[in-house]
Amino acid sequence: MKNYFSTETPLSSSPPSRRDFLRSAAVGAAALTLWPLGLRGRDSAADGKPDFATREVFDRIDHSINGGDGYKHDNPETSLLFWGQSYIMEAYNVMYEAYRDSYYIEKVIDHIDHVLAIRDSERGVTDYRGLSTPAWRISDRGLAPFIPFVGTAMLVYPMVHAARIIRETPELNANPKYRAKVDQYIEAAEKAVAVHEFQWKILEDGNGWYVRPKGFPRDYDGIEKQFNMVLRMGMVHLQLAALTGKAEHLDRALQIGRRWKEDLWVDQNDGLLWHYHWTGSRAFRGWTVQDGVSENSPDFSGNQRMEDISHGHVSLGFAELAFRHGLLFDKEDMQRFANTFNRNATVQNADGQPTMSWFIDGSGEAGGARVEMSAGPWARLAPFNQQVFHTVREIHNRFGFPRSRAHLMLVGSAYLNRAAQNASPIPESAKL
Repeated sequence: MKNYFSTETPLSSSPPSRRDFLRSAAVGAAALTLWPLGLRGRDSAADGKPDFATREVFDRIDHSINGGDGYKHDNPETSLLFWGQSYIMEAYNVMYEAYRDSYYIEKVIDHIDHVLAIRDSERGVTDYRGLSTPAWRISDRGLAPFIPFVGTAMLVYPMVHAARIIRETPELNANPKYRAKVDQYIEAAEKAVAVHEFQWKILEDGNGWYVRPKGFPRDYDGIEKQFNMVLRMGMVHLQLAALTGKAEHLDRALQIGRRWKEDLWVDQNDGLLWHYHWTGSRAFRGWTVQDGVSENSPDFSGNQRMEDISHGHVSLGFAELAFRHGLLFDKEDMQRFANTFNRNATVQNADGQPTMSWFIDGSGEAGGARVEMSAGPWARLAPFNQQVFHTVREIHNRFGFPRSRAHLMLVGSAYLNRAAQNASPIPESAKL
């Protein structure tokens, strides 16, 4: 596969031509702006296919997922709740940012309230320890039920994001119904996060990280969690720091963010790369039986693979949120993340069209539904480089309406809509 370099021309409502796409990155970068982008979405693509940067298409995808109910009525003990319903809820938050229409606040509140109603403590079910917690267990595949760390992080983040949107939008905060949800969601989030306090470990360098404790009833117990999982929880801590003013949330978010940033490196395309696991972790380095690391996986050679396109956008959410709060990442960092997408992860297919590689350095399988459907959430980087918008939009429009995993296309459409409407996230900028 040939690397697919971006141009940095002003945004317009029309996608760049194939000639534009194939221009070398050596042309040089024009000055980049943050919000607004100077872009408007169209009702439909020029070739008659649906345009995922429009509200019409977003709402159509939303309705296609169980009539707009998403997965809120599905089995609450499968991973679809964490990796499906969480994206649907976050998509509504982003669509509110795009259009400032309370319709999407009503949608996210309805979905969040359903998710809160199926917490283990509400249903009276327990995990493998016999505890009934204010979180969500998973019990599929015949395994002992446990509370997945990443599941909590994925589900809780849209709650604190919605709370932040309501509190910082005067017309929403003036509504008693909405204002009451802020305190409710903060309380629910803090209780859910506290369920995983036993997984927070202070490392030798004094910084902390979330781990899967030794003896945990799954393979690879006793090791550190992956970047994307911990960074998603870091996003929760950042939002809670802003909502509550508690220093412990900010401190934990900064420890998580510093650990990730120390593992990033700039490549030859001026992009920022990272591995799936922290390079100092046992998960990356591996272990032997003699090391006594894990009860369920006594030895492991280590996982040194790169981050992939599917999980990478989860980590980028932390960078974007930290950047908006003036923490850890600056504009150059965000533009380099966009370079990673444009110059490494985006490649050409056999027809000369943009598609994605599985790994963020451009390696691995390229093309296909699994890869291309994971491109959408990367559109959150559109404010830092317009080419991200054009590439994601072209891939989504070419792919068309999904037959499965529509939640990924839904959240991708939300970010495309936000960019197309020149809309600022909430908060656009803030200090902690």
